Amino acid sequence: MLKQILIRNFVLVDEVVLVLDPGLNVLTGETGAGKSIVVDAVGFLLGGRADRDLIRTGCDKAYVEGIFDVRTLPQVGELLAQYELEPDEMGELMLSRELSASGRSTCRIMGVAVPLGALKQVAEHLMDIHGQHDHQRLLNESTHLEYLDTFGSAQHAQALLRLKDAYTQYAEADRAFQALHARSVERAERMALLTLQQQELSAAKLVPGEEEELTRARDLLRNADKVRSALETTYNHLYGADRARETALYLVRAAADALAPIAALGEEYAQLKERLDSAYYEIEDTALTARSLLDGVEAGGRTLEQTEERLDLLRRLGRKYGATVDDMLSALKRIEEELEQFATMDDTLTVLEDKRTQALARYRAEADKVSRSRAQMALALGERIEQQLAELNMKGTKIRVMVNREEGRIARDGFDSVQIWMAPNAGEPPRALARIASGGELSRVMLALKSISAEKSEIPAMVFDEIDTGISGHTAQAVAEKLWDTARYRQVLCVTHLQQIACMASRHFLVEKGEENGRTTGHVHILENAAREQEIARMLGGVREGRDSSLQHAQAMLQDALAYRKRNGGRGQAY
Repeated sequence: MLKQILIRNFVLVDEVVLVLDPGLNVLTGETGAGKSIVVDAVGFLLGGRADRDLIRTGCDKAYVEGIFDVRTLPQVGELLAQYELEPDEMGELMLSRELSASGRSTCRIMGVAVPLGALKQVAEHLMDIHGQHDHQRLLNESTHLEYLDTFGSAQHAQALLRLKDAYTQYAEADRAFQALHARSVERAERMALLTLQQQELSAAKLVPGEEEELTRARDLLRNADKVRSALETTYNHLYGADRARETALYLVRAAADALAPIAALGEEYAQLKERLDSAYYEIEDTALTARSLLDGVEAGGRTLEQTEERLDLLRRLGRKYGATVDDMLSALKRIEEELEQFATMDDTLTVLEDKRTQALARYRAEADKVSRSRAQMALALGERIEQQLAELNMKGTKIRVMVNREEGRIARDGFDSVQIWMAPNAGEPPRALARIASGGELSRVMLALKSISAEKSEIPAMVFDEIDTGISGHTAQAVAEKLWDTARYRQVLCVTHLQQIACMASRHFLVEKGEENGRTTGHVHILENAAREQEIARMLGGVREGRDSSLQHAQAMLQDALAYRKRNGGRGQAY
């Protein structure tokens, strides 16, 4: 349950701290006072919307913090353990959420920053929030299936999980089969194209990096005469046999030989001769290299025309398959792999179809089990709603929960669609809620469903934002008693405009707003004794000077509510 909530810089609220009772907590106030702000703050804390307009004007951030008693919720401890967190030694868990002006929210559990998803996971086990217009969801029949499933047993919940798993597996198998089947339809045309592409690339006998070598060869061939002349001249100057006594090699050899007689006379002469000997061998090697390059130019490989043709082929292939030879080779590999896939496609398609058939059979089996379970539950749920409505001043109302089975339907929730029909008047046949239910009737049907789900749920707290829409008189008293009865087993926080509900509260808060320093500010106060009497009197129609009938009426209502709570094992403030 929620023990305490701190709200700071949230919409109209500057700062408010509420300490809640374990039972029925009620928020009242004038129309427009901002009663729903507290509910919005709770929703924000538990992972709801985080719009920047929630930040109080003139502030750079909004902050909400809640302290929860989770001693009876072992599943929360298991979730927290995933994040290496735990409640304190008193079994209290602190959640907080901050919203900055940039729109970014920061979530914390026990002061440690956590992802929003983690906060939501924990929050699902803490409170069930019924928003101001949630009863309108009953007008949408697609939601009725959810209410029926919520009524189910633990075995039904497990069956739903198996159904969803079976549906997911079928959907995946079907997607894989359909994708490959679509490819098989265009396979012949595609295979013909791929085969031509493979032949074209294979015939080219591509060699990695050959475009660079061809470019260099082309440049060489374009300048062959110049290269040949330069190499020939270089060779002749260094080694040329026709002018042997004029070559560099001969002259260096002669110079080295001239130093030979004096080499033994001093180290410096010997070193000089060694340098000339080294130069001789370097010149000889250089000359032979020039001769080899010259022979290569004269012998040749491809002609210039052949080289240009090869480069042109690579350019044409590059426009189709990639700029470089490496790109073309990669394209060839992909083409060959796709052709191989096509070659085995029939076998693969058969395997995928078998998997899809098996997955569909499992889905149908699980959907059948769930549908049968729903059919059994529908009658019981209708009877339970009727019992609840009888306690809410709708005695004699007939409810029919219809499960419509569609064998061919493939969906995450199975074969069924569900409709809740109602006959509020004796002798009338049931009709769709959307066609006949008034606002007050919808509110009571929703409260009945919430009360029923609360009996099965382990969630320790419920929030109702004006569940009493369209309700007055004796019905209002019945709703008040139903809320109090629900609060005997779990905490309830309720925004109301009905004095009957306010009187039944274990703790009563007044929401009001006022102007401070030219700014509107929201305040929340706990009401006791005379202050509470005054608020109930206001809700009854006000207390005017010299006329205290409303106040007396308020006192009587509070006394009656206190007596009712005592008769039924109540607790909480006297008033």
